[in-house]
Amino acid sequence: MSSEYGTKSSTELKDTARAHMKKAEIAIPCTAVMDVNWKALIAAMNTQIDMLAAIQKSLTELATKEDITSYMDGQITILTEYAKSSRELTEQFTEMMERTLAASTERMSTATENMCSQVGKASESFSQSLSSEQETVRAFTKRSMLITLIPTAVLIIWELIRHIFLLT
Repeated sequence: MSSEYGTKSSTELKDTARAHMKKAEIAIPCTAVMDVNWKALIAAMNTQIDMLAAIQKSLTELATKEDITSYMDGQITILTEYAKSSRELTEQFTEMMERTLAASTERMSTATENMCSQVGKASESFSQSLSSEQETVRAFTKRSMLITLIPTAVLIIWELIRHIFLLT
């Protein structure tokens, strides 16, 4: 702080005390101590008294062991509450995730069952379609076989008739 406000910092007080002590050390050899030297010595002592008063004042403002202990206890209480709250939130989150997992598993199981059912129906439908197509192909094959045998049968009958008329 500056001296215009009336209080000086400990550094300023020390510097002032040193300056006054240096002034007091300079003694001009003579038989009497000069008035300037006495004033500097008195000013140095006043500065030292001001320094001691500032130190004594700061001692009353320092935190005591009890103050620090009570503050730390309060901080421990706050941290304990935060830890409890964090544990509760973690448990709630875990429960919520377990419920979500169970619901998702149930939905996936239902979807799998539905898909298996649809695949079974599609397979059965495909199998029926395949069987009916096989029957159609068999019928067509029989008809085609008969159609291809008719010209051969006609040719055989024709040859028989021709052979019988040639014999007669």
